[in-house]
Amino acid sequence: MIARTLELALLPLSLFLELSLASAALRLARRPRAARAVAGAAFALLVAASSPLVVRLFVGRMERAFPAIPAGDSPRADAILVLGGAVAGRVPPRTDIELADASDRLLHAARLFRAGRAPIVVVSGGRLPSSASSVPEAAEMSELLQEWGVPAEAIVREERSTTTRENAVESARVLRARGVGSVLLVTSARHMKRALAAFRAVGLDATPSATDFTVVDKAWTPGDLVPDADALRATTELVHEALGLLYYRARGWAA
Repeated sequence: MIARTLELALLPLSLFLELSLASAALRLARRPRAARAVAGAAFALLVAASSPLVVRLFVGRMERAFPAIPAGDSPRADAILVLGGAVAGRVPPRTDIELADASDRLLHAARLFRAGRAPIVVVSGGRLPSSASSVPEAAEMSELLQEWGVPAEAIVREERSTTTRENAVESARVLRARGVGSVLLVTSARHMKRALAAFRAVGLDATPSATDFTVVDKAWTPGDLVPDADALRATTELVHEALGLLYYRARGWAA
């Protein structure tokens, strides 16, 4: 709980609000020069965090550490292991399971299976405390995989985990019970470094199979200098992953 609160306080938008409040407090304390300096820092932080240019430089670098490999060219393994975050549950007004922002994870896993890279797909994800759905995400992921041609008997569900650390611990338990030795680890490229470190820390032979890339190759345009909400979201995820990896290493949860 303390770690989560600290992380929230260090996210870009939170820092902007904290600096803005500090600037207001300095004005009330009749320290206008310091107030202006802190307000300027807050503005600069928000502009930088909302800049597509910053996303292309820093998020792009993080993602390219795990290059995309077409399903048919991927190595073979004993199992394909795909992490949650891929679906939105069947909660009113939805009448069926829908795709979430990271749904590329699930689609990539289905493609790997159809390409014959492994005989089973392990879906890892329980019911998040913040979720309005009463169904574990792994169950919903399983439904979609079956719609996309993966037979039910080839799907293994891990329904206890709610964090990346728990994904690793609970998946290792399930896989060892089945005698599985190696996995293709499927998650978003920006999440792969922390996920791979977590899975290797519990002794799993995991090979990265990244998908869901935020930054794509394209020519620079003037629009890359204009702040936007999508860029702010991407830099927020970058900070989240960086802080998460630091925390995992401090706890001994990352190899």
